[in-house]
Parts: sequence; C-alpha cells; structure tokens
Amino acid sequence: MASLAHRLAMTTAALTVVVAAVLATSACSSPGDRGLAEPQLQGQWQLASATDAGGRIDLQNQAISLTIGSATSSTGRSSCSNYHAQFLGTTESLWVTATLPQRIDCGSLVQQVLEQRYIAALNYVRSATVNGGDLDLLAPGIDLHYVRALFIPMTFVVGRTWQLTSLTSLSFAADVSPPAIPEHGASIQFSENGTLRADTGCLSITAHFIQDAGQIVADHVVVHGINTCGDHSQSFDDDLVRLIDSSFSFTSGKGGLDLICPREGVALGFVDAGSGTIK
Repeated sequence: MASLAHRLAMTTAALTVVVAAVLATSACSSPGDRGLAEPQLQGQWQLASATDAGGRIDLQNQAISLTIGSATSSTGRSSCSNYHAQFLGTTESLWVTATLPQRIDCGSLVQQVLEQRYIAALNYVRSATVNGGDLDLLAPGIDLHYVRALFIPMTFVVGRTWQLTSLTSLSFAADVSPPAIPEHGASIQFSENGTLRADTGCLSITAHFIQDAGQIVADHVVVHGINTCGDHSQSFDDDLVRLIDSSFSFTSGKGGLDLICPREGVALGFVDAGSGTIK
C-alpha cells in the first residue's frame, strides 16, 4: 500500500495538471478598475455542484459555502478551511481572488483534494449568472453552482438544555448512513444573545455564534478543563470541540436536536432536557 507521503505527492502532481488546464482555458486578464461585485451576487450561498477542467468535482458530502458581501472581502468555508475571497466587476466580466489560511489542517486526503480543486476553480472564475435562488460562477471548463442558503430560525433551539444521546461518524459517500453510537455525559445550550455553552465530564466550552450560509459559526471559543474530570473519553471531548470550532448545521424537532459537521466527520444527537440556564 502506498504511503501517505507518496499519495500526497501523486495527488499534488495530478492537481498541478488540473490547475494548468484551468489556466489554459481561462481568459488572461487583470482586474483593473472593475469596482465591487454587483449587488445581485451578494448573499449567502451553498455549493451544490462543481465542475473544473478535470471534470466533475465530487463534493463528498462536504458543506462548502460562500458569503458575498457588499465590501471587497467575502468569506466562505470549504472542506478543510475557512477562506477569504474578493469579487470585483460585473456578471459579464468578473474577477475573483480566493485565499486560504497559511496553516491548513485537513482531516483526510479526500478533503484536501476537494479543497484545492475548489479554490483553484474559484480563482479562475470570469463571469456569473444569477437566476432566482441559483448562482453559477463560470469560466471555460468551470461551473461552480450554488443555491441560496436558507436561514433556519432557532426559536425551538435557544433557551434549552440539550443532553447528548448519540454520536455518528459521517461517511464521505452520500448513500451511506453509519449507525449512531449511544453517547452520554455532555450538554449544550444556545442563548438568544448568541452565546453557547457546552459541558462534558472533562471540559467546559463557551463561544459566541452566528448563523451564516446555513451553518452555525462560532468564534471566541474558550475551552476550560474541569477538575472533576474522572474517567471520561477524551476523544469525544475533542470531537465536540472540533465541531464547535469548525461550524456545523442543525436540525431540530420532536424534542431532539442534531448537530452535523461534515468537515470533522461527526454528528451529535441531543434531547431536550428543559429550559436552559443562559439568557
């Protein structure tokens, strides 16, 4: 079996070919005095499908988002990292510059390849079409198709204490649904003023959160150890911290709450334990 280093080297070589093909089919121009992107491009978008010069990009069940703002800086989340982007020009003549952070921590080779192809394609976009709730960012050989992200009210989520009941390891395959594993000993609360608190047998976690492009995005994440930790699974604590730190989507109903984080490959199930203690 090939080593990880060897596979990474082969993947990098393949990506170089794909990016070179994208560059060869893209218009060679400069941003010039293009101005800010048109207002119709602005909004919160979720990537639904993607094609580059190498063919269809398998999104691998990952949640990739793009929020285009009124200023020159836009943001998004891909399979490994949070990224920044600048959109200049019109739908007929668009210039996009997307940048990743200096330190990239991918959970798998699959996610790394996906992120590199997506960001490379985004950087060669030269036009766009907007049709209702659909956005296509285009160039020769490239089509990044997004749908407008829906804002989901958190009315039935905030102000309650949610007790953990299960953990599911997510698969990259869309048609695979791994079984949930019973898990207990943790709780989470969301407040109306945008703060969350989670407690496990070992950790106390606090953060500020907003909803962006269909996901809960946390910042100012603070993790404190608990002296009365006892015999507890540190691996689960790490899963919870990474989920909060990475952003996640949620579904709720019938007294249950599911937090789903494809980037970290984990979903946590909770049940309503009553009114929360944070306001």
